[in-house]
Amino acid sequence: DGPPYDRAELRQGYLKCLMSNEGTPYVWGGEARGAIDCSGLVEQALIDASWRRGLASGRPRLVRAAIDLWWHRASADALRDEYHQLTRRVLQTQLLAGVDPSRLMPGDLMVPLNGEHTMAYLGNQTWIEADPSAGVIRVKSPDSFWFKHPAIVLRWRELE
Repeated sequence: DGPPYDRAELRQGYLKCLMSNEGTPYVWGGEARGAIDCSGLVEQALIDASWRRGLASGRPRLVRAAIDLWWHRASADALRDEYHQLTRRVLQTQLLAGVDPSRLMPGDLMVPLNGEHTMAYLGNQTWIEADPSAGVIRVKSPDSFWFKHPAIVLRWRELE
């Protein structure tokens, strides 16, 4: 499995990779910097962060985790359902706007119960998402449509 890695460093790298995609156009099924969708955004950022951190720190476990996530790409509803144990449910809520921010960690994911979208928490009540009409943008609660629906909050297992 290799030596342990600093999860806080990986989390910071993940947040940087998420934010580096700001302004990227939305393309359904997109998984790359030039065209990305909601699940592609959250997955590609973790792939990039794991890959970079793994190579920089000599942690093959992180490189393998990046390859595994790349190989087992998942839709928003699959992430919601903890596909390949990539994510873990943190909480379920009837209204995302009502969640106490102290229960969230930067990097947490939101998937509505219907599994149609995902976005990542950046901290300070700010989220990042790939929106079909605006591309990759930051949103604050309760500005987004998705804050008004039942949702599940998940955490990447690599960041726990």
